[in-house]
Amino acid sequence: MRVYMVRHGQTQWNAVKRLQGQSDIELTDLGRKQATNASHGVKDIPFDYCYCSPLKRAYETAQLIWGGRSGELMTDERLKEIAFGPDEGRVFNREQADPTDPITLFFTKPECYVPHDGAESIPQLVTRAQSFLTDLCQKHGAQATSAELTPRILIVAHGALIKGLTVALTGRPLELFWNHIPPINCAMVVADYDAQHGWTLVDECVRLADSVIWQD
Repeated sequence: MRVYMVRHGQTQWNAVKRLQGQSDIELTDLGRKQATNASHGVKDIPFDYCYCSPLKRAYETAQLIWGGRSGELMTDERLKEIAFGPDEGRVFNREQADPTDPITLFFTKPECYVPHDGAESIPQLVTRAQSFLTDLCQKHGAQATSAELTPRILIVAHGALIKGLTVALTGRPLELFWNHIPPINCAMVVADYDAQHGWTLVDECVRLADSVIWQD
């Protein structure tokens, strides 16, 4: 089984450095162009299924990538972005940030991040990401082998959520949550699942928005 995890295109809040979390923000015209570029980058992949976050930015990105393929786009609440609670909507510029600010720690020392009231912790995010992967494997991976690469599953979601999925499937520590790779609009992570041997990370940053073509 091969899984392709794509972050949504640019949104109105991405453009002005606002923290989105689970706020439902739409794509910009640039974001739609990025998603269209992403669709070209994976146009030769015979996807069997698509799962996506129900938030508008991810769902529209999924629609643009999925194109005219048969089959429905299936939404899953567990694929929503991390919830930032009262910090959602806040402008955050990493270059000018207070190093003790919890949001600064979220990006620089994720293992030290303590969310504000009403927000979600990174371990909570990883737990729901793991829950999604467990159900995905039970539903589609019982007979899966990485050699056959089938079924092929497209997942369209969010930057931190995809990092959570990556941590869940690799088992890497929270210190390596970002793994020195920032969340990039329409970047793709590719991973294989073998029912006997588990997960293997294939590529962690395919920049589809930059017109990169992926070949299996």
